[in-house]
Amino acid sequence: MPAAIVIASLLATVNVYESKREAITEGDATLRCEPDVAYRAATDYARWSDIFRNVRGAQIKARRGDEARVTIVHDDGSHDDLHFVNRSDTRRVWFEQIGGEAEVWCEIAFVPGAQPGKTRVHTWFHADVTGPKSWVVHDGKIRRLRQQQVRDDLQQLVAYFSRR
Repeated sequence: MPAAIVIASLLATVNVYESKREAITEGDATLRCEPDVAYRAATDYARWSDIFRNVRGAQIKARRGDEARVTIVHDDGSHDDLHFVNRSDTRRVWFEQIGGEAEVWCEIAFVPGAQPGKTRVHTWFHADVTGPKSWVVHDGKIRRLRQQQVRDDLQQLVAYFSRR
């Protein structure tokens, strides 16, 4: 299949929109796998470098049940310290960024799709800058960055599970 058709197909499967709740962008996509498979991949942090193109690796600092502290290392050498509090019973991944310059958290739900062997993934991504930094970083820019992050992450999940 030509690359242009594959890219168009991936774009068609991702829907990104602003939430009714402030500073939250939501997104939906359909994955070609069962929800348990998608959830296991999302909570296998070492696998993130296979799923997300800008992730070089993950250093798991602590893990107990559904809770974990993980440092995600990006290709450019930067890193994000994340605190995960997942819900395996409902296949939800929740994490917050620790020590960043903005208030950031994300929740991702993996639920059965409309057809067998499909997963509907829904994302809520909150990112907001408060305090003095908010005087120089406008809400519109933060909203565009949130939308791009949700779109990129969902497209990469779709691509990952399309290859498998």
